Amino acid sequence: MPCQQGTGDTYHYNFTVGDVATKSMVIEAVQSSERRTQNGFRRSRAYAGEAS
Repeated sequence: MPCQQGTGDTYHYNFTVGDVATKSMVIEAVQSSERRTQNGFRRSRAYAGEAS
């Protein structure tokens, strides 16, 4: 999910990808997390309306 400039929010993500993670495993974990975050935000917005 792209960061919006000027929001002042900081996000920290921790990923568990196994004992020995390759670069591609880390990239996939980050992309998967971004997709889940975006989908959750869309569901929330559909339920409650636009976020302010």
